Amino acid sequence: MHDSPLTALRDNSTGWVHDDRGGWRQWRIQEPPIIRFSAWPAWIVYGAAILWTAGLLSLVSTSDRWDLGDLAMPLLSVYFGALALRLLVGVSRAVLMRRRRRDFERARTHIEGVAVRKFTHTYSVPDADGSHQQTDHHVVVYSGSGDVARDFIVGERVYDTVEEGRTRVRALPGWQTRTPDQFAVLPQLLHP
Repeated sequence: MHDSPLTALRDNSTGWVHDDRGGWRQWRIQEPPIIRFSAWPAWIVYGAAILWTAGLLSLVSTSDRWDLGDLAMPLLSVYFGALALRLLVGVSRAVLMRRRRRDFERARTHIEGVAVRKFTHTYSVPDADGSHQQTDHHVVVYSGSGDVARDFIVGERVYDTVEEGRTRVRALPGWQTRTPDQFAVLPQLLHP
């Protein structure tokens, strides 16, 4: 049996919000639709590097001790074939991403709702001088439909104007990111 909303554990991925029509509702964060492609297996990368090295050695070798003369053309063919295959995979991924982005843009709508949670996340970012700390300011918006809320990363100035459970916002989700293309704080809700 679940705890009551007033005693339930609180975290940054789920929570409760009160709705005049249905009472307390639990929400959870919906992950943004990020498309990831798997990398080439390491053995293909290392194999291509070894083949390329062997091909170069055979071309620059003037000594018979390498004895790679007969392998030079097959090695270079395999190498350039692997490059051509990699190019085809890259082009097909680019076409797929373009099509999915077009579908995303066509179906994208503004999300309007109550800011039910706000929190910060600090992490290290490597740079030329070592690393520095960066802080993302998250605002979770619940639109009132279903049990799904959206997590947006906003600027510190906007973050400071948001009050949990009291601020209404309107956001336009961005492509494959938590940073919205538009984010506006609407007039405050009435105090209970």
